[in-house]
Amino acid sequence: VVVLNQFEANGGMQKGFSIVRRDGDDWSFPEPVGIDNYHNSGTDVSMNMSHDGSVLLMAMERYDSRGQSDLYISFRTGTNSWSEPKNMGSKVNSGMKETTPFISEDQQRLFFSSNRNGNSDIYMLVREGEGWDEWSAPRRFKEPVNSGAHDSQPFFNSATGYMYFTS
Repeated sequence: VVVLNQFEANGGMQKGFSIVRRDGDDWSFPEPVGIDNYHNSGTDVSMNMSHDGSVLLMAMERYDSRGQSDLYISFRTGTNSWSEPKNMGSKVNSGMKETTPFISEDQQRLFFSSNRNGNSDIYMLVREGEGWDEWSAPRRFKEPVNSGAHDSQPFFNSATGYMYFTS
């Protein structure tokens, strides 16, 4: 499980992410996640790790953000260490706020929320090719997924075909 913040044994806490592992009925103490050149100039951050643990997707603000918050990608470089976040580009990000990314188990579909149409709505892109730079145009889900309310935090269960989200 990836959790927000980094924790110290004496009770202190810092910005960042940590990994907590399950060992039988017990949980490990949160281990810091190291992300090269990690910084967020905004107040919000959300993150999703791929099913196989090879990719981190983050929504945050940085010097190269196109809007209030953009989606970034990092790749595992070692145990609990990740590459510098790379902006996922203009096919994924708009001039508005992109948040709450989720990558499908097969790493071919990217779900996220964005306020590019006024309210926060859920979108999906399909990865084109083997790399991480080419994506289909974003497709906005219709009702009943998106509504007049704030719709976000998508989670797609590939085993059942259901998508869970908040609204």
